[in-house]
Amino acid sequence: MSSPLGSARAVVIGATEPTRTISFLSRFGFIVEHVTGNETHLQCDAGVGARLIVVGCDRPGTPPQDFERRARAIDLYTTDIDAALGSLDGEVRSPVGLIELGPVRMRQAMVTGPDGLPIVLVESNMRRTSVLDTDPDRVFSDPHSVVWCVADRDAEAEWWVDNHHLTRGMDLAFSEPAVSEYLGLPRSPVPILMTMLSDEAVSPLRLELLSFPSDAGPAEEDDEIRGGIWALRFCDGEPTRTITSPGGIRFQV
Repeated sequence: MSSPLGSARAVVIGATEPTRTISFLSRFGFIVEHVTGNETHLQCDAGVGARLIVVGCDRPGTPPQDFERRARAIDLYTTDIDAALGSLDGEVRSPVGLIELGPVRMRQAMVTGPDGLPIVLVESNMRRTSVLDTDPDRVFSDPHSVVWCVADRDAEAEWWVDNHHLTRGMDLAFSEPAVSEYLGLPRSPVPILMTMLSDEAVSPLRLELLSFPSDAGPAEEDDEIRGGIWALRFCDGEPTRTITSPGGIRFQV
């Protein structure tokens, strides 16, 4: 059995034009913390939360499409999604989708950056912990989760729990037209399964597993780095290895 990983510490992002990607991320309040070799480490300008690590690469990325099994989004909270999108005038974005699951009410929209880098903004009446709890006047939070599409939500979740001792949250099953629309799926509504993996305290950065039980999308072809979300990093220092989970999630330890 491996030792517990806890929550991920960073998201590794490939960039064919690192300067453009860093400039795009700065619009959400991320600033350069330091540069190490080919890696530029960014953090929320409040100095808290998981880092975003931009790595130069040659292979361009594309936005998530249809039912592809791959990283689908970095999620950021916002207290006012209309004001947030207004501050991002000129960026490519989806319509705002309204999602209501019991007492939870969310408005979400996807903003697409260089190499198809997907950032999803979430306005929620029941959001989890983020820098907005201590600084509610901020427009954007630190990264609260990364969404990764896998073929089998339950099998993938069990692997992470059994092998790396992550804590599994509530399982969700829904078919909401608004979700299908802002994800750009080819039809609406689409059945979706989700669950969350994190440390026991449900600290960010959380890993959200997404699967389309009625739609078997293609997996990424290989593990060579390309533009967009490429891997999760579970260590603070330099990683010693990169691993791919059974569901195709790349992570570094």
